[in-house]
Amino acid sequence: GALGTGTFAIRGGTTVQATGVRSISNAVSAAGDFTVGGANPITFAGPVTLTADRTITTSVATTISGAIGDGGGGYKLTKAGGSGLTLSGASTYTGDTTVSANTLTLNGLTGRLNGSVIVNSGTTFAIDNTAGTDIVNLPASASVTLANTAVFTMASPTSGTNNRTESIANLILTGNAATLTLTSSGTNLCDLTVGAITRPAGSALTFNKSGVPAISHLFITGYPDNAPVPYVTVNDGTSGPGVYSTANGVVRAATGNSYVSNGTAPQNWNNTATLTRRRWR
Repeated sequence: GALGTGTFAIRGGTTVQATGVRSISNAVSAAGDFTVGGANPITFAGPVTLTADRTITTSVATTISGAIGDGGGGYKLTKAGGSGLTLSGASTYTGDTTVSANTLTLNGLTGRLNGSVIVNSGTTFAIDNTAGTDIVNLPASASVTLANTAVFTMASPTSGTNNRTESIANLILTGNAATLTLTSSGTNLCDLTVGAITRPAGSALTFNKSGVPAISHLFITGYPDNAPVPYVTVNDGTSGPGVYSTANGVVRAATGNSYVSNGTAPQNWNNTATLTRRRWR
């Protein structure tokens, strides 16, 4: 419910906490960096306005279901603190979103960001679409930057017939142990398309094809068919170096085998029939 009437202005240094599970329906003005604490989860259900670059520190599970805006200021949002933060509104602020601690979850059914995402070491950025239809959660111009040991996860709906697809301009690797996990379910695809992967020498990515591996896809626009992707290790139940398929994206290179369509659907490939003997190194 509402805290009185009007806008809830949260000043810098404030800690917001509740004596029980609480949903606050007021519009919020983030007038400074603030903390969400205490022992009980809190949901900010009204719209949130950033008045400058802001850091929200969460020490209890926190949800912002209202849209986050910046009044055209181009402000940035940083998520800090040891508990998770879920964003489920169609946010319009255009600055970067940085995950500096724990997990930032974007509700795949309703949540949207309007800028790029930076995932710091040891943290997770998740697009969770385990229920509902497929929407665009990130703009096509966005980049996702993964630092060393950073994790980016996406999941398709676990029921119904809706896929989970996302397209971004750039996946940026800045360390040697980042992880991307795409989890499909049933016949529901989980696909990420990137315009490019930007990386310094020595950087590496572990790509987990989870759920139903054959329909969890990482596509790289313009990448040559059958070319090795040596900086990606693919885990589809067995771990191995990556190779690119224009039809299936980054897949695990099978020693002595080549991936070939099994004829049932473009996304379903077998890797058991030896066509040519290729040894990827």
